[in-house]
Amino acid sequence: ELSVAVDDLLGGRLAAEHLAAAGHAEIAIISPDSSVSTGRDRVEGFRRRMLELGTKIDDSRIVPAGFDIASGQRAAETLLGWPKLPTAVFASNDLTAAGIMFRLREAGISIGRDVALVGYNDIEISKHLPVPLTTIASPLHEVGARSLDTLIEVIEGRVPDSLQLTPRLLARESTLAFVTLNT
Repeated sequence: ELSVAVDDLLGGRLAAEHLAAAGHAEIAIISPDSSVSTGRDRVEGFRRRMLELGTKIDDSRIVPAGFDIASGQRAAETLLGWPKLPTAVFASNDLTAAGIMFRLREAGISIGRDVALVGYNDIEISKHLPVPLTTIASPLHEVGARSLDTLIEVIEGRVPDSLQLTPRLLARESTLAFVTLNT
């Protein structure tokens, strides 16, 4: 099957490495159910890397949510009902992370100090949130450009290879207080 995609397993691993380096072990994951491949791969990469680093993320620490702000707010409400708030949250997309941020801040939780928060995709709003969001940047423009190139190759009768593009971590204030305190 021909595809041009982002390596979401790697993206999850990058988020895990960042939070583990800051000393986090009490982590929640906010993600759509496993039928959504991008969310599934991000969570799988995150959990696998955390396990390699010595921390098992139990299924009970995964809160299902959609890809929007309202879903993030509902997920944050779930976290607020836990006996102990996690020290870090990995959200499988930035809009959900924004909703988490808004709701936790309403509850008096300091993002970046009380709870570290990582999103995914580096959408435009990420750097403009009340606390700029640490996120995994997906090269979405490159995905679009490479997809067009691939389509042209198919139309011209060539057999292009599938491509998997590399995401990168953008560390911002939503996690940096922890990195500073624990280094």
